[in-house]
Amino acid sequence: MFTLQIHHNGEFTSTPGRRYLFGDTDWFDGVHYDVFSMDLLGEMLENLGYTDRTLLFTHFRIPDESLDDGLLPLKSEEDVRRLVEYVPIFTQLELYIETGISVVECEMMERMMSKGKGVVIEEIVDHDVNDDVGKDVDGETGNIEKLLLLE
Repeated sequence: MFTLQIHHNGEFTSTPGRRYLFGDTDWFDGVHYDVFSMDLLGEMLENLGYTDRTLLFTHFRIPDESLDDGLLPLKSEEDVRRLVEYVPIFTQLELYIETGISVVECEMMERMMSKGKGVVIEEIVDHDVNDDVGKDVDGETGNIEKLLLLE
């Protein structure tokens, strides 16, 4: 069994140094990790006044991690299984609720979009591609077009 601490009715600040402000905290004691599910979480949230019509973003905080780095989405049964893996070691787990627009989700998307190779656009200067000045890539006369390579 574990205790689920739910922070709700508040809002996150941006990173770094993320905090959850102006919220309430409620505890659900004696939660059985082997039966905890998204349905049970839904019942808990209904007890806190949230309805099916409320747009919610639920985040699980990895124990001993900061709010900057330790928040994981809680959207599926797979996410629930990941959460309860911490129960043998930690007997109190934290959830954070956002309503409307999620600051955390937006920042996660920004990080994902900025990582990796991205798209590189280069102009190819190859005289074999377009030998005739004044002809475009299709060989028709007219304006000169630039051939771009996307990697």
